[in-house]
Amino acid sequence: MSGLALGSMYGLIALGFHITYVVSNTVNFSQGSSVMLGAVLGYTFGVRFGWPLPLALAAALVVCAGFGLLVERTLVRPFAQVGSNAWLMATVAGGIVLDNAVLFTFGKEPRSFPSVLAQKPVAVFGAGVFPLQLLIPLIGIAIAGGK
Repeated sequence: MSGLALGSMYGLIALGFHITYVVSNTVNFSQGSSVMLGAVLGYTFGVRFGWPLPLALAAALVVCAGFGLLVERTLVRPFAQVGSNAWLMATVAGGIVLDNAVLFTFGKEPRSFPSVLAQKPVAVFGAGVFPLQLLIPLIGIAIAGGK
């Protein structure tokens, strides 16, 4: 079952690239860095600052949306409007800058985000499966099904 959850995560990543391409005819190679920023900020707001989880995740989402807008307006649009493909390297560079800024600010130590789901596996067809491993494919189906 963990293979299904992992495959679903890869599918969600691919869907993110696809949606970006369909909407803007470009690909944002700093997309992974934006997801990392959301995780770090969600952790910071929720665990370090003690905000309620829905508020922490909403705030992280707003910041990531702002980052996405910043990337689009400064690293993609100026190059795409003049017909240059330099936005490819600009988004790679933007991701590298963000990765290193987060590393410098928050450090390299891994942190554990508290799960809101049950920590014990549930039985599915005789196999022990963690609830998150069931939720990820459902999210992928819901998002891909809405396309």
